[in-house]
Amino acid sequence: MINSSTIASLSVICRVTRVLQCRMLVLIANSQARVFANDYVSAIETASRALPLLWTSPHEPLLEYHFYTAVARAAQYNKGSTEERANHLQALPPTGAVAGMGGHVPREFRQSRGPGGCRDRTH
Repeated sequence: MINSSTIASLSVICRVTRVLQCRMLVLIANSQARVFANDYVSAIETASRALPLLWTSPHEPLLEYHFYTAVARAAQYNKGSTEERANHLQALPPTGAVAGMGGHVPREFRQSRGPGGCRDRTH
């Protein structure tokens, strides 16, 4: 039976989840900005702080997280030792995990031709 105590507890959980999700989005944005600044080591470090918070996220931020983390790891791959290279590969999402999220985006996004989901206006 749901009572006022249960509702209050759920309300607290929802507020905490929103705070964590905001923190995760800030970390993903920071990681993305560091990739754009060619600061790949910091991008990977920032992404690692976002990793435990990914459970709070809808699909789109997950795609950004995985994409920019992979870009940063690819940029650092050749600079690392054999052990660091193995760590970079191990940190990538399983094959098909990100591709499987494509079914959860709007039809317009799936049918787009341009980068970032923008339609190519020449067609």
